Amino acid sequence: MRSASCLPLKSLLKDIAIIFLLAVTLPLSASAQFSIAIPASPPSAGNVAGGVYYLGIALNQAGEAGTWAQVGEQGGWKATTAGTVLQEKLYTIETSGKLYVTDPANGSWHALGKAEFAATQFLFSAGTNLYTIESDGNLCRVDPSNGVSSQIGKAGAWKNTVAAAVLNDQLFTAESGGGLFCTDLGNGVWRQIGGNDFGQTEFMFSERNSLFTIETDGTLYRVSPVDGAWSAIGQAGAWNGAVGACVLGGRLYTAEKSGQLISTDLHTGSRSSVGRADFAATRFIFPVGGKIYTIETSGNLYRVEASASEKMDEFDCFPDAFERAFRDQGTGLSAGFQSRKITGSHATRAAILDGFGWLTHEAKPEDLAVIYLTAHGGTDPKTGWSIGTADAKSLQARELKAQLRQIHCPVVFLLETCGSGGFASAHADDPPVPDNVTVLCACTAAESTNNPLDIAALEALYGRADFNGDGLVDLDELTRYVERRYQEWWPTPGQGANEPVIAHGATVTGSIKLTHDSPALIAVAIGDDYWSALNEGRQGDLLKIRLLGWPGDPGKSYFIANTASPARVCLPSDGRPVQVIANGHWRAARLLHADDAKARVHYIDDHPEDETVSSNRVRYPFAGKAP
Repeated sequence: MRSASCLPLKSLLKDIAIIFLLAVTLPLSASAQFSIAIPASPPSAGNVAGGVYYLGIALNQAGEAGTWAQVGEQGGWKATTAGTVLQEKLYTIETSGKLYVTDPANGSWHALGKAEFAATQFLFSAGTNLYTIESDGNLCRVDPSNGVSSQIGKAGAWKNTVAAAVLNDQLFTAESGGGLFCTDLGNGVWRQIGGNDFGQTEFMFSERNSLFTIETDGTLYRVSPVDGAWSAIGQAGAWNGAVGACVLGGRLYTAEKSGQLISTDLHTGSRSSVGRADFAATRFIFPVGGKIYTIETSGNLYRVEASASEKMDEFDCFPDAFERAFRDQGTGLSAGFQSRKITGSHATRAAILDGFGWLTHEAKPEDLAVIYLTAHGGTDPKTGWSIGTADAKSLQARELKAQLRQIHCPVVFLLETCGSGGFASAHADDPPVPDNVTVLCACTAAESTNNPLDIAALEALYGRADFNGDGLVDLDELTRYVERRYQEWWPTPGQGANEPVIAHGATVTGSIKLTHDSPALIAVAIGDDYWSALNEGRQGDLLKIRLLGWPGDPGKSYFIANTASPARVCLPSDGRPVQVIANGHWRAARLLHADDAKARVHYIDDHPEDETVSSNRVRYPFAGKAP
């Protein structure tokens, strides 16, 4: 399943399917179909000799959110006292002191190690390990393969912890005295961040580069991991009924005393109810593989479809964005550009297969096909990857691979669904990817995802991937950039991480020129995050911007911004965008000067200032390198 979040988020997602194929001519028969054609011009040597063909299909299957199904044996988790998720597995501790690992796909479980966890107060994961905070205040690292535990840090140092979350492999804890502390999980060394403002914290979460808390009065806050600065989000006290909570795909999900499951946009604080009021007995809530899993007071484990219902056309902006990138930035690199889009209820199984067939019929060996697809999908161990269609049917990887194999030209396939990495692998009933296809999958077969591939691929196509500085982005540079950009976001594996899966077609030339660099490409600091955008000119005292990989229009789900203060952007004339490590957090800045030992920077985050820092504290985002 595609989660929509969040690289944030199109939420679980959507049960939207969006496919882009590049192609030639087509009949138009409904408002849901649209085509454009750019007149041919002779391409330069080494470019695509023929045309670029593009088909877009978008659908959102509404109405499934909040549905649930029991997993595993009746009452099997009744004695649970703490739980967490690591590498798509659920780990729980019971009153007996035993540690269990559960496969959420079928509810099968087994115990790990000895019954040594009766005093555990908090259980969480970071990297490839489990960690606990015990009632005596000790912090322990636990091997998830055998349950062996070892103490780290000063004995008893975490005794007053009331809430905890992991961000960038750092443990953040709120204590009853109000302090917010950051702990290095490698050695247990800790430090206080900010003032004593967190004594009433009930829940703590992390998403991207921010912390979030729900206080005992029910107010939601965003907290800076750099200095502990906080700001309220949404209506004060709105989360007063929360009894369990987790973050999935950039959205906060809370089970509330009223029985409602509430989905919250962490950028705006807007709340929406998901499904029926069936969650009054929920004790624990966990995000696994694009879905939510709950443990009820009865001890039953349930799988919940968490995606909030959206309009049928809610995410048409994402296929539009890739169409715009290939059309505008690809001018002169091929003999012409034509596109077709099919949206909403027209995106049936038959229509999608017809689109692939149309491309097979029209594309010639000298052409280039580009396919972009984002959908509600997943991977089965035997049958492989699949998606749902607008008519409530399914499309299997083997069916699309059979169509792809018949296309007479190279194909670049960008695939963003949960479990999309399963498309790049062979299964018992699923053949390998055809040799004429290079596919970029947003995550592994076992991971959920939101919009990281949208962000990384669009950044690449607008020029971030121009590693050799020739003003162009080729296919090899695109794939290299996507891999490096993901590594920046998730340097170590763990809960919530994504890893792209890329299969290079044996007959697809990596030197295919895709796009020109854009002079409008800029970097924008929004909150504690650093994003790429297109500068669309002045709008009064602000800059009009289009964030790459995010909705551009207010009112759309997951919209962030379409304007920015000039003080919060890094223009090409401002020097290189950089990030500086401070208290375990990366701050956005402009590079003013650098040598081998030091760098002079100007921060463009919430705390603007100049500072000279050692070079080993500086990194160059967007897959950049030190000068």
